[in-house]
Amino acid sequence: MSSPANGATITATINISATASDNVGVVSVEFILDDKVILGKATSAPYTVVWDSKAVTNGVHALTAVAVDAAGNLTASTPISVNVSNTTPPPPVGDTVKPTVAISAPLSGAVVSGSVAVSASASDNVGVTLVQFVLNGVTLLKEDTTSPYSFSWDTTLEANGTHTLVAFARDAAGNLASSSPVSVTIVNNNALLTWDANTEPDIAGYRVYYGTSPGNYQQAQGNGIVVLGTSYTVTGLDSRVGYYFTVTAFDASGNESGYATEVFKDTL
Repeated sequence: MSSPANGATITATINISATASDNVGVVSVEFILDDKVILGKATSAPYTVVWDSKAVTNGVHALTAVAVDAAGNLTASTPISVNVSNTTPPPPVGDTVKPTVAISAPLSGAVVSGSVAVSASASDNVGVTLVQFVLNGVTLLKEDTTSPYSFSWDTTLEANGTHTLVAFARDAAGNLASSSPVSVTIVNNNALLTWDANTEPDIAGYRVYYGTSPGNYQQAQGNGIVVLGTSYTVTGLDSRVGYYFTVTAFDASGNESGYATEVFKDTL
C-alpha cells in the first residue's frame, strides 16, 4: 500500500493506491476493507481506486491490497490502519436499502472436491447489480452481474482443509450486503510433484510414474505420463492409500534415464 499512509486520518473521498510487481506480470490489484469488503479492482498501473469513506462508520479500519498474476498467484500486502473521521456526513439521498444475499450451495459443513457448483440468491428493492464470491476473506473467486448467480469452483487450486465462502451483493446505489459465511472442507486426493530440471542440451521432457508399492508403477517404463515442464499434479488418487512416485528424463532421440529417487504420499 502506498496511499494513504498507515495511521492516517481520512475524510470524504480519497484515492487508495498500491505498488505491485511480478516476474511475468500483474493482472490486477484488489483493495479490501476490513478483510471482507472489496472496495475495487485496478487492472493497470498505477494501481488506484477511489473510495468514499462516508460509506463506513467513523473509527479505525484496515486496508489491504491483493495482487494477482496471470497464473492466479496471490499476494496480500501488509494491512494498514486508517482512522475514518467524517464528522458531518450528508443525509442519505435516494435508495439506502441494502440488498439481501445468501449462499445456497454448497451447504455449510460440506466436504467438497474437484469442481463444485457454487450459487447464491440475492434480491433488492430496486435491483442487484453485482454479486461477488470471496474465499477466505481475500480471494475473489467470481463476479456475476446476472441471475442465477453461480459458477463452477475448481477446488484443486486450493489447499486441503477448511475454507470460508462469503457472497457480497451490491445494488445500483452502491449499497452493499454480505451473506452469512459458509464453511467447507476441501479434500482432494492429488499429489503435486516437482523436480529439478535436467541441464543436458538435448533434453526433450520427462515421464511421471506412480503406483501403490515401491518400484511397481501403473505405467510401464517408457509409457509414463509425459511432462514438458518440471512439475505435475497427479489427480484422482484413491482415498486412504499410500502412493509411490518417480520421474525420468528423456532426450530428443527417445533415450530415457533411470528412475529418480521415489517419493511417498498417503492420501486422505
